[in-house]
Amino acid sequence: MAERSRIRASFLARLRGRRDVLALAVAVLALVLGIALSILALIPEIELAETATITGAVPAVSRENVSRPFALGLIEVALESGNCTVFVTALDATQWAAYLASGDLPEPQISCRHRNASFGHPVRGIIIENRGLRNESYRVVIRAFAVRTPLAIVAVGAVPLMLGGFCYLTLSAVRATVHRFVSARQGEKKG
Repeated sequence: MAERSRIRASFLARLRGRRDVLALAVAVLALVLGIALSILALIPEIELAETATITGAVPAVSRENVSRPFALGLIEVALESGNCTVFVTALDATQWAAYLASGDLPEPQISCRHRNASFGHPVRGIIIENRGLRNESYRVVIRAFAVRTPLAIVAVGAVPLMLGGFCYLTLSAVRATVHRFVSARQGEKKG
């Protein structure tokens, strides 16, 4: 009988050890899968949402204001045609209000050397400026892009996986540390 209970205890200990290893493997897998899903949820999709073309002629040594708000977060402004005396400045809402109040402009972002510029903020208005002594025609193309994360819903499933895996691994580490500490204390008392 004693032999049988010793074999049974040995079998249960090995089974418990295998279950612990399996549980740890599942926890690590859940944590890795949660992190992978979180990264996948952050991948953006950028698509062209709106295009506007502004054409005209600017009189010599003057400015033309184009009050055209683009509320999307990624804007590209390009001066497709225009002489080197034509400069384009894109303004956000704060700069637009300051320009209307005082007439002061920041340095133009688009000139003869830099024919296009990209902005990561909404554009409130465009100032087209002719610094030459003759009338100049121009063509400005504005493209607004929508940045979306279509897989963001995947993060809903990623959070419990990461949290569950992390909590199980943390509790297992604490349990193993306490078990070692208790075993060491019992060994000191016996010895």
